Amino acid sequence: MKFPFFKKKTPLSRFQVLWKRQKALCVLLFLIVIIGVIYLLPHSEKKADLAAQQVMKVAENIRKFYQTKPNYWGLQTNYALRNGLFQGLRIQNNVAFHSLGGKVYVGQGVNGDVVMPGENGFDVIYPDINRIQCIALLAHKFSDEQNLGLQHIAVFDEKGILIAEFGWSGLNRLPIHENMAENICMNNNFIVWSFE
Repeated sequence: MKFPFFKKKTPLSRFQVLWKRQKALCVLLFLIVIIGVIYLLPHSEKKADLAAQQVMKVAENIRKFYQTKPNYWGLQTNYALRNGLFQGLRIQNNVAFHSLGGKVYVGQGVNGDVVMPGENGFDVIYPDINRIQCIALLAHKFSDEQNLGLQHIAVFDEKGILIAEFGWSGLNRLPIHENMAENICMNNNFIVWSFE
């Protein structure tokens, strides 16, 4: 005698078994990606804010170090490293790194050349900045106090060609709005903050 409610289960094919496993794996992978995006977006914004603040900290350290000297003669990256002017940044193998993981140079111009006698200013340079980092750094709002010594911000492409320069007067004025930053930032940028 057969009971209709006790049906014999047919074995699943290999394909069906694999699909059940893959389906669970796909859902798990999707959840990991969503959680990663939720975690990384605010985290990357915090890193960009910290990297912008590190520009000002380096500038402050340099100004304090040179306050008894007539100008910034001799300043360049290796000199700054030897004299502890990158305090608050990660130093590894005699190279300073900002919070976004890129190198930091100081001196004059895109390459951080030595500041020559008579120069009353210096630059803090972040080379190899990607587009997203560039937008966040350029659009960062510094305090009025931090802006006091800032003369201008320049953005160069990977070949060292000037894309745009922003100052307190002229065509491209500081502060930089996010939509302007989006228009000028490329994949590989050098950002140069010039201070007096």
